[in-house]
Order: sequence, then structure tokens, then C-alpha cells
Amino acid sequence: LGRVRAGVLEQGTVDLLGEAGAADRLHAQGLPHEGISLAFDGRAHRIDMSALTGGKHVTVYGQTEVTLDLMQKREAAGLQT
Repeated sequence: LGRVRAGVLEQGTVDLLGEAGAADRLHAQGLPHEGISLAFDGRAHRIDMSALTGGKHVTVYGQTEVTLDLMQKREAAGLQT
């Protein structure tokens, strides 16, 4: 767990971690992204993914952080990690 690895979590994953009670840090530190910008011919074009998916978005949160959150949740439940 020494190096943070990239992580882009889809809305369903964020929701599932929340239901499992393992999303406190995710909600506090994750970076939600609702769209992308594409540059073409010297102009930027924004694509609002949230509007196209009924309000869903992705959240940037390191894979290492997800692993740590799940390990801490497991330890708090008295289970072996």
C-alpha cells in the first residue's frame, strides 16, 4: 500500500462502498468528475457525461485508498486481514 495507484470509480462502485459502510474517506477525499473536455481544431468541446447518464458521475480515488478503506472496515469487524 506504499504507492497510490490511479483509480476511477463508476457510480455503482461508489454506491456499493457506501452501502458497505466503507466510503467515508471516499466521500471526503474523492474527486467527482461529471464530464470531459475534448480539444479539436484549437477549440475545447465539453461533453457533460452527467447530463447524458441521468446524473451519474465517476469519482477519482486511488486504488490503494479503496484497499486501505476495505482493510480497515474488515479489521473493525474483527475479521482477519
